[in-house]
Amino acid sequence: MATSYHNTTGVSQNEASKRNKNAKTQEDLVYEIMKQHNKLTKREVHLIFTELPGKQDVPETSVGRALSNLTKWGILKYTNERIIGRYGAMVGFYEIIEGAI
Repeated sequence: MATSYHNTTGVSQNEASKRNKNAKTQEDLVYEIMKQHNKLTKREVHLIFTELPGKQDVPETSVGRALSNLTKWGILKYTNERIIGRYGAMVGFYEIIEGAI
């Protein structure tokens, strides 16, 4: 089974297990957002995600991790299309891979 939460802070196994369950929920929610919109930047996904009840404090890095995991698992792809992001750097889009699930 793929791990959604990556224990980079050295929390206990019990705490890591709880965080992994929460991360799976985030991936499910990110996947639902992507199904509704098909193609979004990480920032756009985060803005939609934090409008969900109880998700206002979720950091953009958590959404980025969920996007990366969904990409690694072959559900999303990171496209070559780019736009200028909020800090002036080019950012790419994530897109649903049709028929992946």
